[in-house]
Amino acid sequence: MPEKYNDKEPVVALIGEFPPPGAGMAVQAEQLLKRFQQQSFSIIPIRTNSQFPAALRWLDSIRGLRGLFKWFLFLIQCTRIYQVNIIHIFSSSGLNYILFTFPPIFIGRILGKKIIINYHGGAAEEFFTKHPMLLKWSMKFVDELVVPSAFLQEIFSNMNQQAEIVPNIANVENFHFKNRESFSPLILSARNLTNVYNVKCAIDALSIIVKFYSDAKLLIAGDGPEKSNLIKQASLLGLEDKVVFMGNVDNEKMPQLYDQCDIFINTSNIDNMPGSILEAYASGLPVVSTNVGGIPYLVDDGISGLLTDADDAEGLAKHILYILDNPDRGVKMVAKGREKLLNLKWERVSKKWLEIYQRLS
Repeated sequence: MPEKYNDKEPVVALIGEFPPPGAGMAVQAEQLLKRFQQQSFSIIPIRTNSQFPAALRWLDSIRGLRGLFKWFLFLIQCTRIYQVNIIHIFSSSGLNYILFTFPPIFIGRILGKKIIINYHGGAAEEFFTKHPMLLKWSMKFVDELVVPSAFLQEIFSNMNQQAEIVPNIANVENFHFKNRESFSPLILSARNLTNVYNVKCAIDALSIIVKFYSDAKLLIAGDGPEKSNLIKQASLLGLEDKVVFMGNVDNEKMPQLYDQCDIFINTSNIDNMPGSILEAYASGLPVVSTNVGGIPYLVDDGISGLLTDADDAEGLAKHILYILDNPDRGVKMVAKGREKLLNLKWERVSKKWLEIYQRLS
């Protein structure tokens, strides 16, 4: 039987996705885990995206069975909750909330643990408006609701739930800030290839940009179910040699990719606080994005970047052309974007988490 925790010190079970793949919440969870472990802080990871052992890898090809077995592996890992006094759950909407937020809340409450829901994702309002009892039931047993942005704090406030803000970690120490006096039409998209991130819109925008800059290219770092459709779209638009599909790029290699490009494009339809925008800030790339979810809290339109409506390829192309034609404005936006990173440094974020952990222990 595992040793029980020391009541005087916080021992945390960190529940969430961990890389691979290296994106979104998984990166944030991994960074929190690694950085606290480096400080000899007692923190235990519990994966919601368990990896099959080699003998069972064949299950990855069977969708329903794969999900069932991974959920079973997750529940087995949840037995480690006995060892801690605080449960920190990286949570989001939909089936993720039901399968990976409810069980540890239930187990934790039975065992008398303190529970933190650390909610991420831009679909909170839609999801909890449709399922208000899920939120109401959860909050009865949760000690702290924590969100990474004022956008999500406002959404939960409108649903009569008080949330504390702890920003995402700006994992940017390894990114090289490149001083650019002008910008080439080499554009980077770094989102997964799913409908919600609408990378199709970036390809449509490129089809406009190439009419003015024939050497324009779009590098797409990411993978997902929409890849084949996006390849077909690029072909139909005659952009086969202009759109480069990089696949999933290791976190260690991403700084080189940002350094290689000159403009960052984000085309999501739903979003919260994309880490890729922070990486663009840290790399000296001007940001052009859709104006959705929490992005306006991160990008000040016309100051630290340029925003347009969701699915507005023409607007995105217009903004990119503006930066290419007015590099002095792009340089100023890059400087303002870099300033945004100051409040997201690990020292400030860790202090906020430690305050919450100490308060609950």
